[in-house]
Amino acid sequence: MKKLLILCSVLVLASCISFRKTPDSEFYTLSSQTVENITPVSLKKLNIGIDEVSVPNYLSRAQIVTLDEDNVSLNISEFNRWSAPLSGLLQRIVADDIALYLPKSMVKPQMYNQEKYNFIISVEINRMDGTWDKNAVLDAWWTISDNNGKVLATERSVLTRPLADNYPDYAKTQSALVGELCRQISQKLVTLK
Repeated sequence: MKKLLILCSVLVLASCISFRKTPDSEFYTLSSQTVENITPVSLKKLNIGIDEVSVPNYLSRAQIVTLDEDNVSLNISEFNRWSAPLSGLLQRIVADDIALYLPKSMVKPQMYNQEKYNFIISVEINRMDGTWDKNAVLDAWWTISDNNGKVLATERSVLTRPLADNYPDYAKTQSALVGELCRQISQKLVTLK
């Protein structure tokens, strides 16, 4: 009888474990600005290549990273993830957003070294995170070079926006910060010869 009671207990426990479902992951992407929200910076016709965007190691993962209120501890969400590697997402969005600010220009991710551009833009992300119910932060160095590799401008943008307490708002807020970064890059581009 004792063995039967133990066997029943094990079966009940096993059935409880098998019915416990792991939460589904949610996937997010960065989105380009919309034409309605953009005022073009210039109608110059430029040919612009966007290098792959460099991200720090703590962001080189599928999981979305936020900060605790102490601004030191990282929260890495196992169930809230980027839909693609962040570096590639950022390269595509930077190209799309700069194309909106410079609508007569050809702007595209630089995929092959043989392509010839008037300007090549490199972006190095220092920080891209946020603290719930406080601010999202985008801190990036960016460089504009000519086709021969001569550096024409190097600047740093540190941008913040209020952040709610959910992942959809996080993706939208970071998208808006990338859009602002692209506006600053576009304004600098049109001043260069």
